[in-house]
Amino acid sequence: MKIKEGGVMDVQKEREAFENHLKKMGKTDNETFSKNEDDSYQMDIIHFGWKIWQAAIARMEVRINTLDEMLLNQGEALAQAKAQAVPEGFVLVKKELPEQIAEKMAIDRIDKPRHENDPVWSEITEQSYKDQVKSKKWEFWRDYKAMIEAQEPSHD
Repeated sequence: MKIKEGGVMDVQKEREAFENHLKKMGKTDNETFSKNEDDSYQMDIIHFGWKIWQAAIARMEVRINTLDEMLLNQGEALAQAKAQAVPEGFVLVKKELPEQIAEKMAIDRIDKPRHENDPVWSEITEQSYKDQVKSKKWEFWRDYKAMIEAQEPSHD
């Protein structure tokens, strides 16, 4: 379909499309495409077909404009719904802190163990590091849970 920006039909392009359609249907003689001085087709049936073609294009323009307006309205409604669902300054987060995030946060905040040459001390420092990470993860989970519960409305 050849509709200009703003929804206005390009008559010349539509006439070309109409005539190409007639050619595909086997209408290739010059008489089919002969025009009067007012640029209307000389053959009544072809002129009638052209008028129907134009009416169909105009109807499609109306439908396209209606669909465009509906999409625009849906976009605005979606934006309003999102704004109502998530007030300014707030974000949506999971109700529970994912373990991968808690572990990453804990690892980022705990000093890595120094390298030990003694295998016993190496094992002790490694176990101590793992325990500190685990403890820090539980601390993050506890604090995260308290933060979420503080934001949830009371059902008293």
